[in-house]
Amino acid sequence: NIDIIDGIEKCWFNITDYLISESIKQDNDFSNDIKTTVTAMKNKMDQLLTTSYSNKKIDTVNASFQWAQSPEYIFLNIKFSHRWSSPGIIFQTIMKKV
Repeated sequence: NIDIIDGIEKCWFNITDYLISESIKQDNDFSNDIKTTVTAMKNKMDQLLTTSYSNKKIDTVNASFQWAQSPEYIFLNIKFSHRWSSPGIIFQTIMKKV
């Protein structure tokens, strides 16, 4: 049991997988201890991600746009997203030629 928990905490996944398989063959059930340890490790990893995102500057994303024109009008489709096929807000504008 201690070896399995230690292997999880040290990220020795191959040997830990082997130890878990062997403990199952011997009818030992450490699933609650394993779940608790994995959950604690996941929480630590999530905290690392949160910390790394909090120090990151906000990216600037240029709006995608399409336009067309006729002798009298200019048609603009502006999408505030990084590419045309992704979800986002579309503004459709028709400008009359002056």
